[in-house]
Amino acid sequence: MNTIDIRINVLDVDDNDPTFPQPLYTATISETAPINFFVLSVLAEDPDSVTNFAHQLQGNTTNAFFYINATTGDIFLQRPLNHENAHTHYLIVETFNLDSPAVITDSTNVTIYVSDENDLAPFFLAISNENLDEGSYLDELIVTLTLVDLDVNHMAHYVEFTLLTESERFYITQDIDPANSSISFANLFLTGDVDFESQPLIAVTIRALDDNTTSAQSAIATVFIYLNNLDDEPPVFDQELYEATVNEGSLAATIVTAVHADDPDVGVILNYGLFQRIFPINAAPFEINSQSGVIQVFDDGSVPIPDFEAIKYYTLEIIAVDGGGNNDTTIVNITVLDVNDNTPEFENTSYVGSVSEGALVGTSILTLQATDLDETSNADIFYIIVSGIDNEHFKIIAATGEVFVEMELDRETRPEYNLVIGAVDQGYPPNTGLTYLTITIEDVNDNKPNFTRSTFNGQVFENEANYSVFIPFSSTSNLLYITATDDDIDVNAQIEYEIISSSEFRIRTELINGAYVGIIETLVELDREVQDRYVLTLRAIDGGGLTSATLPQVVIDVLDRDDSIPEFDEIEYFVDLTENGFSEEYLITVSATELDSAANNTNIKFRISSVFKVEVNTFTNIDATPENLFRINDTTGEVFTNSDQFDREQFVEYVVTLETTSRDN
Repeated sequence: MNTIDIRINVLDVDDNDPTFPQPLYTATISETAPINFFVLSVLAEDPDSVTNFAHQLQGNTTNAFFYINATTGDIFLQRPLNHENAHTHYLIVETFNLDSPAVITDSTNVTIYVSDENDLAPFFLAISNENLDEGSYLDELIVTLTLVDLDVNHMAHYVEFTLLTESERFYITQDIDPANSSISFANLFLTGDVDFESQPLIAVTIRALDDNTTSAQSAIATVFIYLNNLDDEPPVFDQELYEATVNEGSLAATIVTAVHADDPDVGVILNYGLFQRIFPINAAPFEINSQSGVIQVFDDGSVPIPDFEAIKYYTLEIIAVDGGGNNDTTIVNITVLDVNDNTPEFENTSYVGSVSEGALVGTSILTLQATDLDETSNADIFYIIVSGIDNEHFKIIAATGEVFVEMELDRETRPEYNLVIGAVDQGYPPNTGLTYLTITIEDVNDNKPNFTRSTFNGQVFENEANYSVFIPFSSTSNLLYITATDDDIDVNAQIEYEIISSSEFRIRTELINGAYVGIIETLVELDREVQDRYVLTLRAIDGGGLTSATLPQVVIDVLDRDDSIPEFDEIEYFVDLTENGFSEEYLITVSATELDSAANNTNIKFRISSVFKVEVNTFTNIDATPENLFRINDTTGEVFTNSDQFDREQFVEYVVTLETTSRDN
């Protein structure tokens, strides 16, 4: 027979309610525990093998300090705790089946104690500022401070006060309020000297510790003690010596500098004054504002305003006086700054220089110098040519004022240059001084004499030695002047004239009306009847030895003098005379000529010098009275009978002798 074991499992049915094993649970948590901190576990029990229940806090909201895990029953911190606000929290934890509808089956109480931690710092109550006269004190109570610590029973309210500042002169005693151990008192005492001038405000800092461990909390209080000033200190200037500058020419009220003195006493009003003018003595044109200490230019007409060229610095002694009569002095040195208020000045208002027209480019002519009463760059001078016609022929060295030839010169083109020279300083704005420079160009004998004509014409009378040639068709007083010019000057323009090869004439040079002229004179007596015209060749030589480029000719006509004897055109004239004719019968016209000019031939005169009658038989010449028989027109040479008594049987022939003469001879 066979046997078999049958194992029968009894299936559990959730027929039991969950319950808490304890009616009360307790736990302690620090007030400084962090959020989500685990506090304790409150877990319900269910005999059933299959559980289907949960946990919850009765009346739990989001503002509660704790929350519970519904499954595990673990309680956690949900909000920060504060022992001083609530040192115990009471909770009710409930459990319930999850069957629908859910039914609470049990509950238990949970008490959570919040342990006190030193998490609150002590603090001082209102602190007032204190006022105290400066001086010396011994164990003087200044102020009592109140300290509060809200931690409960922590270290039995241990408090320790410490001075963080001013421990040399101050000390603290402390007390606890017998009615409230959370309140402590700190008594601040002073032993020592306090001086307003050195420390008008004293800050005493006190620290309070509520624990003697490293976790101690602290409070800091500062007591401000304001010292009351007593006017017991003299004023003191910021500087023993002030250095300042002022521009020369500064007008009245121009601010130069400011001095400042401090008086350790508070609220003291200082008065500033000009104690003395050290240099120049009583001659400094400055004043000081008694309230502000501002020093400015003063001009009442009694002292000149700052002038660098006159006085370059001033020294003042300034005094500051407080209301108690305490005082201090300081020195102020004021340096006068040069202002470009002076124009460069040349030694002369005008200069004269000279240079040869043959001077090479770069030849120095002269050096001009100017001075400027200013200093530094205001007195640094450079030179320029400001103006002048054709001034590009010259240049001036800016740094030295030396004037040079810049281009070739020609005195004949421009004998003189007038330049305006400027001396310019390098101030701002620059000043310019002017002078006038006249440059005279010295002559070089670079020009030959030049005759004014290629041909000169003149006249001279014959039979005259040392006689000057004169202008044709003029009076003999209008001499013929041989003229030439020379563009040079002085000795180089002095001209001498020469006749090239002549034994009949000479030429002399005279200076007439500023011009050198040649006057031609005869060396010998000329005879027009031999040569009536002369042609001379001239040359001119200047004082420098240059000879004219051209050789002009002088044509001289010899003028006639009535110096020749007239001669009859015929040696003999034969005329037939009718006897017993009539008186004034025209017989013949005779003529005569002379070698002088035709003009002089009109001066011939005729006359009958003698008449001879020739007898018929004897042919004897018988002298007769001419005018009784014949007459002649002394100008025309016409011969007439002057009688009607001519008898051939008596006189067969008449011989009439005629004479001819010149009116001048």
